[in-house]
Amino acid sequence: MISTRSLGEAVGGLARTFTGQLLQPKDPGYDEARTVHNGLIDKRPALFFAAARYVNDLGEDDAGDSVAAAYGPNYRRLQQLKAKYDPDNFFHMNQNICPVL
Repeated sequence: MISTRSLGEAVGGLARTFTGQLLQPKDPGYDEARTVHNGLIDKRPALFFAAARYVNDLGEDDAGDSVAAAYGPNYRRLQQLKAKYDPDNFFHMNQNICPVL
């Protein structure tokens, strides 16, 4: 459980990294800003969800290109490391990185 104090500190730390305003649900203007933001996502979802893939979001049926896309430019290096440290692909569960042979 996150304490209110640590949550407040976390939000404050996040807000300091933004150049714009960070609105929270109880702030004035939050509902209007959320409506605008959600409308933008509905109209142009590719702008928000273009090429990002997260390994933890891949399903069991996602393999090969989906896994490589999730790791992006690091995939080839991960394959090399896998070939060095796990050439028999013993650790192959979840989103597998196939070793380069």
